[in-house]
Amino acid sequence: MTRQKDGKDCVSVIVTVYNLEKHLPRMLQCIKDQTYSNIEIILVDDGSTDSSGRLCDEFARNDSHCLVIHKENGGQSSARNAGQEVAGGDYLIFPDGDDVMHPDTVKTLVDAISSDPANEIAICGLSVVDDSERVVFPQIDVRNRTRILFRDDLMEGLFSKEKLLYSIGWNKLYRKELLKDLYANDYARHQDFDFNLRVYQRASQAILVDLPLYYWMQHPASKIHAKNHLGIYYDCRCHSLYSNWCKMAESQSTYGHLLLRSLYKDMVFWKEWSRNEPDYDRVKALCDDYQKETVWHYVKCPKVSLGEKMLFLTMLRISSLSHAIMSVTRNAR
Repeated sequence: MTRQKDGKDCVSVIVTVYNLEKHLPRMLQCIKDQTYSNIEIILVDDGSTDSSGRLCDEFARNDSHCLVIHKENGGQSSARNAGQEVAGGDYLIFPDGDDVMHPDTVKTLVDAISSDPANEIAICGLSVVDDSERVVFPQIDVRNRTRILFRDDLMEGLFSKEKLLYSIGWNKLYRKELLKDLYANDYARHQDFDFNLRVYQRASQAILVDLPLYYWMQHPASKIHAKNHLGIYYDCRCHSLYSNWCKMAESQSTYGHLLLRSLYKDMVFWKEWSRNEPDYDRVKALCDDYQKETVWHYVKCPKVSLGEKMLFLTMLRISSLSHAIMSVTRNAR
């Protein structure tokens, strides 16, 4: 059931929290400072072992529109799904608890998505900021800074040079009905890519506000900077690409070639980044399985060039050659 306030639709702001005592107060202040008035805040404490849970409870005591969920640790996807289950807003947004939002983020996205009933997602730009915490909010001027995106644009954007803009989850406002029965899968990395890949196949139209309203804070201790980040990243990404391609093949989706192209390239990177790791044999076996199930479709795909097919199939087959090529291109482990 959604809340109406001053005739405005309600936005559910869902924040997953795990051991963020250092950074969470800043995001909570960002939410409190939002210029859009009709917001419900859902904080999901995913079994934090620091003071994060207490910070969530203290915030909720001072804000009647805030709900706190305390649950056993189950990972970010599990926490986000728990928040999505109870969300009562017309729109949903999923900011990370250790990032920063501009005060006009929600208002600008709501204005954009509500400008046309056909809009199902509103997307804003982002800035990558270091851990200095010296974030200066720019003046916002939305004149002539928006453009309409259709399903093809969204799907192709996921695999383009702008893929970060399309793949992340925190710079997007979704209509609640678009996400009905669609939840984040349990990946250690790459949850947002997998989630948006499935969302975009449902969506018909989105709107992009080309302004940096979200600030992705780079913290040295965050999991993206972990030593084994790339190995886990490619593990999750390849599994997501393969799993979603299988579903597309069954439904004869027109987007299968996008996943196949990315899968074969990423398998090359995955094998390279696992070459000196104990789990290399497991990685090789999985890549062999993925290739066995998809290679005929890959070879026949008219939207992948012959040169690209020959290059990646050869690199997957001859690891020494692959390593040499990756070394020349400065992508080797």
